[in-house]
Amino acid sequence: MVNNIENEKLMDAIKNGDIEAVDKALSNGADKDYQLKFIDKDKINDTALIHAVLKERYQIVRRLVENGVDVNKENRLKETAFTLSAADGPPNILTMKYLIEHGANVNQRTAEGKTALMAVIDNSEATSLLLSVPDIDITDDKGNILISKNKEVEFMLEQAKNGHFPSPDEFGLKISFQEKLLFADRVMVKEEIQR
Repeated sequence: MVNNIENEKLMDAIKNGDIEAVDKALSNGADKDYQLKFIDKDKINDTALIHAVLKERYQIVRRLVENGVDVNKENRLKETAFTLSAADGPPNILTMKYLIEHGANVNQRTAEGKTALMAVIDNSEATSLLLSVPDIDITDDKGNILISKNKEVEFMLEQAKNGHFPSPDEFGLKISFQEKLLFADRVMVKEEIQR
């Protein structure tokens, strides 16, 4: 019974953006991987992490991940926090980057067969981020190479199809030095795998 009360407190704290209440609920036994049991017309059994992503609570996303939350736990629609950080409104690049760094499955397909890359396909910055991940799937649910209305993105996809994964710098995207190193490491890993 205590866990149910703490789980409700956790979800309320996320909704209200109260990181101290999140910490308290977790320390009092709330399940960090708790899934909502109610069903509404859009979301089914969303996890605490999904709830934090949908409420755009970046610091709470970080806190849940620091506490060992399963970043790839799905709701009944096979959506994860990562797929929703890309698909629910404009892509949340900061959250996407953080979840990638903490093991998010970038190729996760929802029940509709959609991936995060498919959701952000016309956004240069988000597409560049995803194309920098080794083994990113650049196909749709039928195996066709994705296409975009955005010419920069279309060029990036063409390059990726040919085995060249363009860096965010090639498109003038603002990224930190640390992110540039992360990108360089991913390219080197990709090249090692291909040898």
